[in-house]
Amino acid sequence: MLMSRIIIFSLLSTLSFCFSQAQVKILKGVMLDKQSDEPIPYASVVFKKSNTGVLSDSIGRFTFNLKARPVDDTLEITSVGYTPALIPFTEMKDSASIIIYIAVLPSRHEAFVKARYNRALWFWRKIIANKERNDRHRFYNYGYEVYNKLELDLNNVNKKNWRKTSYLNLSISFWIMQIQ
Repeated sequence: MLMSRIIIFSLLSTLSFCFSQAQVKILKGVMLDKQSDEPIPYASVVFKKSNTGVLSDSIGRFTFNLKARPVDDTLEITSVGYTPALIPFTEMKDSASIIIYIAVLPSRHEAFVKARYNRALWFWRKIIANKERNDRHRFYNYGYEVYNKLELDLNNVNKKNWRKTSYLNLSISFWIMQIQ
């Protein structure tokens, strides 16, 4: 009995020692615009040396679950339109939460717009150039007919009101009577 208690105690202490060594360190952070304090969504957050990274969510938050401590590693944060931020990590004792302010890139006032050949635009310019020559009112032989289509669902017609209308043709009334 005493021997089984000693074995169980040593087994439990060994397991607790193993689990305490494998603790996961959590690094949480939020990225904010330096000027407006608004969150920066979908920015890239990468540890350069270990090459592990995540993307921030729609409100600028990110979370790292680290098994090993990032020793002498640099956290690099990049996003389109912002200057990259580099944060050196010498040692992280336990879980940490950080707020990172990122500055907007200065504008360069440069824009290069290069248009390719647009076939639709070329065709439209030809039409406009010959607009007077192709005017339909210049030609006497130009004409058109109007086509109107009327569809009736005869299964859903109120037959009492249908027969009361005076503008209907007798042949249509006769045709409806034959369908019944």
